[in-house]
Amino acid sequence: MLIGEIIALSGLLGLAVIEDVKHHRISNRLCVTILLTGLLFGLWSGTSVALTERLGGVAIGFAALLPFYALSAMGAGDVKLMAAVGSYLGMAALPAVVLTLVFGGLLAIAVYVVERYVPLPGALANALIVRESGRLHFPYALAIAAGSAGALWIGVM
Repeated sequence: MLIGEIIALSGLLGLAVIEDVKHHRISNRLCVTILLTGLLFGLWSGTSVALTERLGGVAIGFAALLPFYALSAMGAGDVKLMAAVGSYLGMAALPAVVLTLVFGGLLAIAVYVVERYVPLPGALANALIVRESGRLHFPYALAIAAGSAGALWIGVM
């Protein structure tokens, strides 16, 4: 992956995290932007393998998180964001998904412990934790960004 791609993905994931923290949702516009720029980088590389791998990454990201959406464990924006990130990562989307699930699980435990035992100021608590129908919700874009960064770091090493 070229440094320009890493910078673009990092910036776009940063926007997704900000949007998810502020509004508790990830817009379709941002997901489509990430998807299209990732695929354009693939076309720019000039090889059909790069584009094919990127489409495979989209499929991996989408298919891996779709069951969690079906079980109401995460929102549709999270699934679309992971699929869009796959357009940058290609087949490295698989380790990114695994790391995302690990970071998501750790984040869920942290949110539960903080919500239960550590009083947070109102604005911070409202930004990080939403209780809806007895369930805790938190900005999963944080886990997707961390998992993607981890997969990129592993790939660089």
